Amino acid sequence: MNLSSMMRQHLLRSPLMQAAGIYGAGNLLRQLLPVLLIPVLTRHLTPTDYGTVAMFGVVVNVMLPVVGLNAHGAINRKYFDRSEIDYPAYVFNALLLVGGATAAVAVLLASSGELIARVTELPPPWLWIALVVAAGQSVTLALLALQQAAARPVAYAIVQVTQAVLVSLVTLWLVVGAAQDWRGPVRAQLLGALIFALVSLVLFVRGGWIRMTIDREHVRHVLQFGLPLIPHVLAAVAIQAIDRLIITHYAGLAQTGVYTLGYQLGMVIGLLEDSFNRAWLPWLFQRLQTADESVKRRIVLFTYGYFVAITLCAVALGALAPWLLSLVAPARFGGASAYVIWIALGYAFSGMYKMVSGYIFYAERTGVLAWMTILAAVLNAVTSYLLVPRYGAAGAAYAATVGFAASFLLTWLAAARVYPMPWLGALRGLWGKGGAPVK
Repeated sequence: MNLSSMMRQHLLRSPLMQAAGIYGAGNLLRQLLPVLLIPVLTRHLTPTDYGTVAMFGVVVNVMLPVVGLNAHGAINRKYFDRSEIDYPAYVFNALLLVGGATAAVAVLLASSGELIARVTELPPPWLWIALVVAAGQSVTLALLALQQAAARPVAYAIVQVTQAVLVSLVTLWLVVGAAQDWRGPVRAQLLGALIFALVSLVLFVRGGWIRMTIDREHVRHVLQFGLPLIPHVLAAVAIQAIDRLIITHYAGLAQTGVYTLGYQLGMVIGLLEDSFNRAWLPWLFQRLQTADESVKRRIVLFTYGYFVAITLCAVALGALAPWLLSLVAPARFGGASAYVIWIALGYAFSGMYKMVSGYIFYAERTGVLAWMTILAAVLNAVTSYLLVPRYGAAGAAYAATVGFAASFLLTWLAAARVYPMPWLGALRGLWGKGGAPVK
C-alpha cells in the first residue's frame, strides 16, 4: 500500500471525518426533503407563491439573530469551559435572554409592522408568525449547539431530520391535500418550530442541562459573546437575502420565485460545507487547546485542500444544473438554471469562511466578525443595486458570489490577526517535509 493510500485511509477513519459524515448524512436528509418537494410545489404553487414563501424565509432569517441573541453560539463555546462554571445555569440564562429578546422584537413589530409589510410584500399578520418561528428556531438551535459541542452528531442529526420530515409532510398535506397557496408551507414551518422548541426544552431538562438560577455573570457573558455577533449575523443574512428583496422590488415576486428555485439547487454546496463545519468547529477548538506548530501546519494544509475540493464541487453542480432542473421543475421555472453556478460558488466561499472564522470564535473576538461581514454585506447590496436593474435576477446571483467571497477574504485576514496560523509557512514546508494527515 503506497503512502497516499495510507493517508487517505487514515483520514477517512479519523473522528473528524466520521463526525462530518454523520452531520453530512443528517443534513443531506434534511435538505433532500425540500428538494424532493420541488416537483410537487412547483406544480401546485405559482412563481409568485414561491416568491412569497421565500420572502417569509427572509423575514425569519432577519429576526433570528436578534431574537436568539446568538445564544446558541455562546452555549457551544462555553461547553468547553463547563468544568469551571455552573453550565446548566448558564444554559438557562441564555434561554431566558432569548425570551426577553423575543418580547423586545414584538414591541418593535407592533410599532413598525406596516413598514416591514410594505418592504417585504408580506401581509402584516404573517410577520407575527415569522417572529414565533424565529423564537422557536432559536430554542432548537440552542439544543443543536449543545449536541454539536458535546460531539453527539447522531443526536444532532435525529433532531434535524425529524423536524424536516414533520415540516415536509405537513407542507404536502396543506398544499396538495388542502389546496392551500403559499400559506401552506408557512403554516408547516410554524408547526415545526413550535413542536421542536417544546421538544428541545424537554431534552434540556431531561439531560440535566438546565438549572433555573439567574446569574448576572452568565447573563453578562452571553450578551458579551452574542451582541457583537448580531451585526455580523444580520450582515451575513443580508448577503443571502438582499438579492431577493431587490429582485422583488425591480422584477416582482414571480421572478423572485424562479430565482429562489435556482438558489435552492445552488445551496446543495451549502449543505456540504455546513455539514463539514458541524464537525470541524468542535474538532478545531479541541486541537487549538494543545496545538504546537506542527499540528497548526497540518491544520492549515488540510484547510487548503478543503478550499480546492469545495470549489470543484460547486463547478460540477453548476455544469449539471440545466439537466437537474429539467427533472424537478416545469418549464416556467426553467430560467433558474442560469443562477445555480453563481450561488454554488458563493456557498463554496461560505464554506471557506467557516473554516477560518473558527479562530475568531475560539479567541472570543466576535466583535471583529461584525465589521468584516458588514463590509461584505454593503458590497453585496451595492453590487445588487447596480446589477439587478441591468441584468435582472442574474445580477443578483453575481452579487451574491461577490458578497460571499468578500466575507471569506475579510474574515480570513481578521482571523490571521487575532489567532496567527502558519498560512504561508505551511505551504513552504509542504515542498520540503510534506504534511501528515489530520487526525
